[in-house]
Amino acid sequence: GLPEVYADAPLFILQHPDKEPLKLAFGDPGIISLNSNGTRVIYRVNTECGSSGSPCFDRDWNAVALHHAGDPNFNPSHQPEYNEGIPLKAIVELLKARGKGEVLKG
Repeated sequence: GLPEVYADAPLFILQHPDKEPLKLAFGDPGIISLNSNGTRVIYRVNTECGSSGSPCFDRDWNAVALHHAGDPNFNPSHQPEYNEGIPLKAIVELLKARGKGEVLKG
């Protein structure tokens, strides 16, 4: 199975923000929480604009999520408080539920 995502775990994100060179963002602890139905992971690791879709890794470099969005408060005086990703486990479960599990083979 896929690695679990849990609060206070380290998180590493490899990003290509707006087609710039590859950058590593990390936090330890990085993960803040997982929502109640396991479809979103909230983390304090900062990413740059244009990094949506970047892979998120645990301490053992297992892919655990895809970066999805940043703090939705865009007020210029607001310091972003979190970022959000979609756990790979949720993506796999959705593909299976929609009868697309065959894309996971190979």
